[in-house]
Amino acid sequence: MNRFLGAMLLVSGMSIGTGMLALPVITSFAGFFPTLMLLAICLFFMLMTGFMIVEINLYAGLNSNMISMSEKTLGKTAKIISWFCYLFLFYSLQAAHIAASVPLLEIFFPFLPSMIFPLGIIILFGGFIFAGTKETDFVNRLVIAGLILGYLLLIIFAPSHVDMQKILRSDFKPLLLNIPIVLISFGFQNIVPTINSYLKGDRRKIYLAITLGAFLPFLLYAFWEFIVIGTVPLYGSPSLSDAYTQGLSANVPLMEVLKTPFVQIGTSIFSMCAILTSFLGISLALIDFLTDGLKLPKNKKGRSLSFFLAFFFPVLFVYFYPKGFLFALQFAGIIAVILVGILPCLMAFRLLGTFWNTKKGKILLYITLLFFVFVEIITILLKFGFFQNLISLKTG
Repeated sequence: MNRFLGAMLLVSGMSIGTGMLALPVITSFAGFFPTLMLLAICLFFMLMTGFMIVEINLYAGLNSNMISMSEKTLGKTAKIISWFCYLFLFYSLQAAHIAASVPLLEIFFPFLPSMIFPLGIIILFGGFIFAGTKETDFVNRLVIAGLILGYLLLIIFAPSHVDMQKILRSDFKPLLLNIPIVLISFGFQNIVPTINSYLKGDRRKIYLAITLGAFLPFLLYAFWEFIVIGTVPLYGSPSLSDAYTQGLSANVPLMEVLKTPFVQIGTSIFSMCAILTSFLGISLALIDFLTDGLKLPKNKKGRSLSFFLAFFFPVLFVYFYPKGFLFALQFAGIIAVILVGILPCLMAFRLLGTFWNTKKGKILLYITLLFFVFVEIITILLKFGFFQNLISLKTG
């Protein structure tokens, strides 16, 4: 039971993170109820690929990572492609986490020099990550407790500031812009091989841990959207459209609008813990990925090298591009659709003797694959500037 709870929270932690801080900014143009619908759709399809990865990992062997799995099911070409894609995805997400943590660390530690903040999150939690899954699980539970504390403060003090007129406003057209970030916000798939090993291949526990672990972020996202969209104006200064233009996370305009001390404290704790819990899961998955992909020895020397490689380039990015929060997430979105959507579907076609090889399973598999192919096309078009006319950054 103790490992099951830890596995569930690792899935939640992998999902909850910088994506959550970006969600209200990106989705503000569509409104609360259209976003709620999109959250439910993305949760469903991300659960499908999560379940596929469970079976693929069990087929490839519990100690295998995503690279080994892609090679065993699709061959060496798939291994090379997935290796580079995963590396860029992990680095993009790490850079986004570090960039989003900087303004919050400045609030918590105003007496420290600003140059240290891009390294701050690594200095504070690097030791636990280096130690391994058990130690990361322990600190992740403490971070989840902090997340719940911040969440409770927001539940108690923030709803009274919500304007229902803002909540009822809706526009379904901008939903196309929202899909990549919403998908990343349920991006727990990279931790699935670790969960499989942690729960010793027990299918029932693994499936339940993934389902409950992914549904918890859905509830948190829904409430977070309700608070931010219902409180912060869409236009003006401060506003969500202003945050979108400047590449800021949602907590920045929220704290500018709500001056209530408990709301500001709750927002700060909630935002920081949301970043940390996802950061811990991604860091753990990235170190395991580098160790497996580079064939590093599984000892202190090998883990030290993978630890260094996991953080050096993302930190470098933040120092050179300190406001690259939304940029890093949008770039990650292009790669993420391939890796957590299209690739698992292609690998699942090779599995025999599983649900995905049955008639119902194949129908669901084709539907899931078509969904992610559609999303990838939309994501690439967005990167080239298409569909920007679906939103208006001006009131009139």
